[in-house]
Amino acid sequence: MTVSIYRVIDKLETFVREGTWLPFGHRILSEERLVEYIEKMRSTLPEEVGRAKVIASNKDRMIRDAQEKAEQIVTEAVAQKNELVEGTDVMRQARTTAEIVLREAEEKARRIRAGADAYAGQVLADLEAAFGSPVIEAYGMTEAAHQMACNPLPPATRKPGTVGLAAGPEVAIMDESGKLLEAGLVGEIVIRGDNVTDGYENNPKANAEAFTHGWFRTGDQGVMDAQGYISVTGRLKEIINRGGEKISPREVDEVLMDHPAVQQVVTFGIPHDKLGEEVGAVVVLHEGMDPCERDLRDFVAGRLADYKVPKKILFMAEIPKGATGKLQRIGLAQKLGLG
Repeated sequence: MTVSIYRVIDKLETFVREGTWLPFGHRILSEERLVEYIEKMRSTLPEEVGRAKVIASNKDRMIRDAQEKAEQIVTEAVAQKNELVEGTDVMRQARTTAEIVLREAEEKARRIRAGADAYAGQVLADLEAAFGSPVIEAYGMTEAAHQMACNPLPPATRKPGTVGLAAGPEVAIMDESGKLLEAGLVGEIVIRGDNVTDGYENNPKANAEAFTHGWFRTGDQGVMDAQGYISVTGRLKEIINRGGEKISPREVDEVLMDHPAVQQVVTFGIPHDKLGEEVGAVVVLHEGMDPCERDLRDFVAGRLADYKVPKKILFMAEIPKGATGKLQRIGLAQKLGLG
């Protein structure tokens, strides 16, 4: 499989942004190590090649730690891969380093673990096709130190699009009144167990809001099926309220990602004087693709109810991100001058 330097960087940045750990043989290439590889490649590429910004704490330390390994890779690769020489020396080094990273992933990755929550269906399919390895979706948070749920490893049943079964604490779904819900009903994901925090230090208000009947409220909306598999449908504070109709931005994201022209998307709420909020989306297109806003709105309308169809779709070169490099739905309308 031939993959350009652009796609290598995009995939690695996706891993860092989404919190994925990639097993290389018997060792784990962590998020920090991925940042190191990205920073090394980015530092040797012309400015116009770098597409999305990677923001990480302690960058200088990470780069120093990675320097010895990166230089060794480049030195060995240049000696063995003279046919890759083209353009300047730094360009040759960058391309060689990137190809080695990708080759290691293709040849040695047994599985990809998504440690934040479930991927959009198209992203998951692209990852599995690119690396020839199953994506094991999991779910965790700091307050649970860290894992809360995970899909079983093959040959057990893996349900793509879910974050799997409870793996550590007890997990349930709760309504706004504090009642635990039965399978198939949407509510807030709650957890309890020995690995769950007892509370936030010196913050009684936050503790009062976070705990109900001994359950910790995660702030995530989700549903559990009859077999106990959990699906995260969105952050409660990010749910769009359009005239009383509640819309999960993630649901709209997943539909737009199914369009062949769409590379990335983030759906968000736009303030509306009568409805409260309208649905908006920012889309990044694949190179060479040029659908209009109406094309994408019609695509969504054929798959979702009318009230979930974005009223406004903006086309941008990259998705706006927060200081940590993560997608930020809240406040995005204001940042874009839409509210």
